[in-house]
Amino acid sequence: RCRFLHQTNKIIRKASGGTLSPEEQQDHWQMRSRLAMLRKDFRAAEDILLSQGGSQAVNQVIKMYQDLHKWPDAIRVAEASQHSEVDQMKRTYYDYLLDSRQEE
Repeated sequence: RCRFLHQTNKIIRKASGGTLSPEEQQDHWQMRSRLAMLRKDFRAAEDILLSQGGSQAVNQVIKMYQDLHKWPDAIRVAEASQHSEVDQMKRTYYDYLLDSRQEE
């Protein structure tokens, strides 16, 4: 948790250029999404990230789910956004299931 919070503080300082007050930092969208992740409220983190719009936000959500080994959620987000790598993600997930004998 400490490492996660330390990384979150670094991300916010870098994103804001050090110009935000502590109150503004707490309200920053990246801070809110990371705190939602810390609470294990991944759907809220997804909503916060996707509200920023753009393909970078979609990629962040997909990466979040992949890092958490929540492949079905990553694939769901990729399909909803018509991401170009949906088929590759499905193949990778299926290969993982085969290798770990969880294909059923």
